[in-house]
Amino acid sequence: MKMLEPLCVVVLTKDEAQNLPECLDAVLAQMRDDDEVIVIDSASADSTVEIAHAYATRDPGRVTVHAYPLNVSFGG
Repeated sequence: MKMLEPLCVVVLTKDEAQNLPECLDAVLAQMRDDDEVIVIDSASADSTVEIAHAYATRDPGRVTVHAYPLNVSFGG
């Protein structure tokens, strides 16, 4: 049987505290043990970063957070 390669899901956020828990719960529910989620935050003014860090603390190695203090303008 062919082994599947690990997946990495990138979640881009800016002031998404209201939606982030539902998003991360849905992604994590579908992941295998060797998959990873990276949350990249662009200067959120709400509790997005704290929520993301809480998930990273609960699931170390599977959830990583990169929080930028300045808006990195994801959309160009």
